[in-house]
Amino acid sequence: MKPQMHKPLFRSAQTWKIFKFALYSVAFIGVSLGAFITSISYLAVKPLQSRAPLGFSYPAEVSLMAEVLSVDPISRTIKMDWYPQFTAVDCTKDPVVMDILITQSLLDTSSPSWTAQPPYLPLYRLNTTENCLNLITTPYPSFRTVTKLLASSVYVPILPASGHSTLQNYPFDVYIASFSFSTRNAQTGAVTALNVTNSFGVAVNFEMSLQRSLIVETPLDNLPLPRLELAFRVERSKATKMFVVTVAITNWLTAAAFLIMCAATLVYRPHQIYAEMFVVPVGAVFAFTSIRTNFPGAPSGFGTTLDMYSTLPFLVIMSFCSFTLLLLILYRRIHESIGTPSQQDLEQCNMPNKEDDNPGSSILLKAQIPIHTEASSMNETRIEEQPHIQKQEPENQQLGSGKALQPV
Repeated sequence: MKPQMHKPLFRSAQTWKIFKFALYSVAFIGVSLGAFITSISYLAVKPLQSRAPLGFSYPAEVSLMAEVLSVDPISRTIKMDWYPQFTAVDCTKDPVVMDILITQSLLDTSSPSWTAQPPYLPLYRLNTTENCLNLITTPYPSFRTVTKLLASSVYVPILPASGHSTLQNYPFDVYIASFSFSTRNAQTGAVTALNVTNSFGVAVNFEMSLQRSLIVETPLDNLPLPRLELAFRVERSKATKMFVVTVAITNWLTAAAFLIMCAATLVYRPHQIYAEMFVVPVGAVFAFTSIRTNFPGAPSGFGTTLDMYSTLPFLVIMSFCSFTLLLLILYRRIHESIGTPSQQDLEQCNMPNKEDDNPGSSILLKAQIPIHTEASSMNETRIEEQPHIQKQEPENQQLGSGKALQPV
């Protein structure tokens, strides 16, 4: 019995290349998807989840739920919705009317409850009569505040900070959102503090965390005036920081690559320089400039610290590379056109009748003459070395013809 031969899995090298191509493609796509999906849990913005005051429970008559809507670092404002409610309602007693107040200096002029002079308007008024008689038109009554963002600085005595942080530090700028709430009984005038039972919401491209919350009592005419003070820390999201830093690193890598290309064109002299060598840096200048204008939440124009260390040097270097490569290509093309004869000159060199009209062609023909004579002399020497071969051929023909004439 003949041994069975195993058929090869891949019959040709082309099939093996196609298999490797498909294998590498699937591997690269799988690794990229796995890495980015894993990093999403770290880069995604977490919703605000905090309660106030921290560390202890305060028996307040009114509680709030906070929702973060948006943060605008250009106008230095933060927009939030608040959902107030009574912690306990006793319909057997007299109705209670509570006004929710905030420190007016923290409000922005675009806030609905902002007033320039006292008496200041309350943010919202709660009435137990609406709860007892089911007169509430909305299931979740709310009010909106537009407050100021304060820079995290040693000059602002809200939170201790190591240095001054402004929009120039983009994307590493940090801000403080401060709130100071209190409630006032409309019948008795008694002022009390409130608490925050829950918070939620996400400001796109920003992360918020509650840094400080406490009950502060300010005595007035020997009467304590308690209020709840909150301080939220607002900073850029991890995804924004990663994106901006990655673009900055890419700028420097691209600039270094084209600086090396400029050095290579000065040292090495290839037979041909492709037009892409100066087209690519010109396109990269406009491409990275458009990316800079689309940075999330970045100030318009240039001026941030990151621009001074990344964008501005990149634009200068790429403009210099484009100018240098363009001049080098122009110089090489002019030099090649001067040193290389044109096609018309080569055609005239092949025409012997016009040798006197074109001196350049006569020079080229004269240069070709020694080559022709040398080749012909070599052929003559080869023929002289074998004279007997050429002489025997006619004799053989004569003998053959003579034999054909003799009678049998």
